Amino acid sequence: MKKFLKALKLIFLSLIVLLLLAYGVIYLKMKMDSRANFALLGPEATVLNMGGQSIRDLNKNGQV
Repeated sequence: MKKFLKALKLIFLSLIVLLLLAYGVIYLKMKMDSRANFALLGPEATVLNMGGQSIRDLNKNGQV
């Protein structure tokens, strides 16, 4: 019975380690993909102030 519990404990701990490892790999992959996507974005849109209101210039032509 002790051998069975010891083996069960080992299997359980191994499973937890594998799950943590998989989580780490997925997390790092998501971080790397996110960085790559941010690198593809252009410069941030400027803000135009018209009559006391702030408006983002999404088409980046400097006009409202």
